[in-house]
This record gives sequence, structure tokens and C-alpha cells, in this order.
Amino acid sequence: MRIIWNNNRFEAEFAQNEFRADLDAAKSAGFKTTGPPDWVWYTDKSSVVDKLRKNRPPTLAVTELALQKFQQLSQIDSQKQQIREQFKQANKQDKTKSKDPSISGLVEITIPEKGYLDSSDYPPLETKHEFSIPKPPSERCMMCDDPLYLIDYPNVCLWCSLS
Repeated sequence: MRIIWNNNRFEAEFAQNEFRADLDAAKSAGFKTTGPPDWVWYTDKSSVVDKLRKNRPPTLAVTELALQKFQQLSQIDSQKQQIREQFKQANKQDKTKSKDPSISGLVEITIPEKGYLDSSDYPPLETKHEFSIPKPPSERCMMCDDPLYLIDYPNVCLWCSLS
């Protein structure tokens, strides 16, 4: 098997005499395929190539460009993994740090004697409706002196225009 770098991804080229072993190794490592008619086996993750390196097929060759890209992506992945670990540790410390409601945001709930909370346990919801009737338009119908709205004809209301 030969690993090459093509179109921003690693591609596996299988050897003719070891096709079945190379195919099984690529599948178990996590390579994906484009399907028929090309059947290109590829991955864009360095971790998949690393799995292939650990579980070697009978023959494994890597091009120089693919090796450079593997080293770059592997370094980036290790940095990301370190950041994830630091985040997990900080998250654990934050969860266990304080039970004070002003710091953690937790609020203690008191359950009444009946054993559950319902609408009678909460204050009534106050709503404010601030709707006011809009002023009628200043333009008037020239026949009946009713207000003219957007649906009316120019200078004549809808009722007068139908009569």
C-alpha cells in the first residue's frame, strides 16, 4: 500500500499482489471510499493514517509530501487534544468549585408539602397590553368625507367607488 497526498486528503493506493490485505487494513483504520467507478480510498484525518501506521499492512510506503502533511496535521491534532484536556479539567473544577448561587448560578428549590410544584406555587403572570387604536388617516373621501385608507382609490373611498 502507498499513501499519497492528493486534493487536501490522504489517499491509499493498493498493491496488486496484496490487494485484500491492503483493503482490510484501510477499512479497519477508517479510510472512506468514493465508490464506483473510481474506488478511491481516502481520509483527511491524521489519526486514521496513524492507526494504519500502528496496524501495518504487509507493505506500506508513504510519499514525502504525504509524510510532511501527516506531521503537520498530527501536530495540530495533538495541540487540539491538549486544549480539550485542559478544557475538561477546567470544566470539572468549575462544577465542583462552589455551590454559592451568586457564583455558580444554582438556585435552591423548596418543594411544598404536597410534593410537587404547580401554578398555585408561582405568582400570577402580569402582562401589559400596550395597544392603542391608530389615528384615522387625514385624507378624506371627496364624496362622503370618510377617511381614505391604502386600499381606497385616489380621493374616493371604496364604498363610493362601488356605487
